[in-house]
Amino acid sequence: MSDGWNEYRRRIIAWTQIGDNERIAMAQLVDAGFDCQEHDPERSLKIFTQGRDEARRLDEPWWVLFYESWRLTALTSYIMDFTRALPLAAELMARIQSPEGLAYSDRITVLNEILNTYVNIDAFGYSNEIERALAYLDAETPNGATGDRFVLYFRWRTYLCSTERWDEAYDLAMRSLALADQPPNRPIWHGSWTLYQLCRICDALGRRDELGGHADHMASLADRHPQLQRIRADARLWRAVADRLVGDERAASSTFHRGMAMLDGIDRRDSACADPIARYYELAGDPRAAVGVRDRELAEVDRKGQIHRACEVRIERCRLLALLGELTPNDLDSARRSVANLRQPGRFLDRIERIGAGPSS
Repeated sequence: MSDGWNEYRRRIIAWTQIGDNERIAMAQLVDAGFDCQEHDPERSLKIFTQGRDEARRLDEPWWVLFYESWRLTALTSYIMDFTRALPLAAELMARIQSPEGLAYSDRITVLNEILNTYVNIDAFGYSNEIERALAYLDAETPNGATGDRFVLYFRWRTYLCSTERWDEAYDLAMRSLALADQPPNRPIWHGSWTLYQLCRICDALGRRDELGGHADHMASLADRHPQLQRIRADARLWRAVADRLVGDERAASSTFHRGMAMLDGIDRRDSACADPIARYYELAGDPRAAVGVRDRELAEVDRKGQIHRACEVRIERCRLLALLGELTPNDLDSARRSVANLRQPGRFLDRIERIGAGPSS
């Protein structure tokens, strides 16, 4: 448990002892916001904003910063809207370096959310800043199976995956899974999110023999937590991919449709599980359906300022169109314009040119 949550509980206990129900109600808004993160994340943001406003009214500066951090979490992890997240992240970065911020007991959590913002906007372009932040957080975060350590490793893997350092991401995922078996821990929550990344990592590395086992492990954990519906769906979809890879068509089809049904009512359903859905269609010999998955994902990530991901999706879309023999100069130009928004577009531009040059490249 982080210092911030210890402080949270200490303050709740103190207010309970003196019967300050108004402040207790303000503090407990975080639970209401957390509970609707998958189905109505905009409501989560609204509730956290209400909590911040109540904290201001009650002259509780610790709680103002607490809810501002949760507002950033809602934008970066629930809604994944980085157009709105960036100004708040910049504001919080300034505040966390003030005397108030330096003394704040949950400073590591705030810095993790700020880091997450820049990783998702432009991982290559901000690589120097991101790596300095990771080194600082690694030194400041307690070792062992603590919530802050799991969150740091998740952000770190996101960065490694975004910059295609897949072997390092794999090693870090395995370290996280080992930590999840140690007390004190939250093996269901942190283990599920580790496996969510690990399935993508294994697919990128061609570790086909591991994919099905990790998907089954993810399902066994996520089925035990009410706020992990998207993880439950993701687990079935990767299991379907694993079944496709070994030629078990009947099991693959059944599991795939179960996974798709689990996405009903989930916000961001077009992007949360796009990777296994597109992979499944491609393995099924239907790259056109995979293009459709990427088109729907692209509409969402463009709207939400996920610049790095938009570049990845456009390039993947070009690859799929090339498989279909339908890649056009306009498709390549669209991808080039997208990567031009990055600070360091070189790696993505090289990939676009290789796709445009055809199979011989």
